[in-house]
Amino acid sequence: MVESLDETDAERLGYFAAKGSLPKKLEGRGAYLLNSSAFALDFFERKKTPFFLMIEAANIDSGGHSNSTSTIVSEMLDFDEVIGKIIAYVDVNPNTLLIITADHETGGVSIPQGDIATSTVELAYHSDDHTGIMVPVFAYGAHSGDFRGVYENTEIYHKIMKLVMEFHQK
Repeated sequence: MVESLDETDAERLGYFAAKGSLPKKLEGRGAYLLNSSAFALDFFERKKTPFFLMIEAANIDSGGHSNSTSTIVSEMLDFDEVIGKIIAYVDVNPNTLLIITADHETGGVSIPQGDIATSTVELAYHSDDHTGIMVPVFAYGAHSGDFRGVYENTEIYHKIMKLVMEFHQK
């Protein structure tokens, strides 16, 4: 058993943070998402081999199900910190591709109004379930141009696999 993840020299590592769900940001989760993402980048950086890393901010979805603006906003701000960390990594590692998306929209969220000067936003909800509303795909770094356009979200897999087959076959 590894006592400290920072000290591991394991080839592969799985870490399960909770038996159920982690607390939401508003419930005191702290910087867990940012810290665990930074650890993952450091872990893979030490390996010096290509890697695929998926980071999920699952409580954004929970906020949509419960129609909770405070949950959605706090979880999005938390995820935004992680994205900033990953963008900084991509800037230093130019062969890295960052893809940000969601598997679906939840809550039928719309933004009827907001005020940049006071940093406020009003969200309106039209469901408490997953919807068919399109979700954006943001890509940054190497081959990010391959992710432009409008397409079914399952196409992301095929686009990633095409890059893997083209650039990482031994």
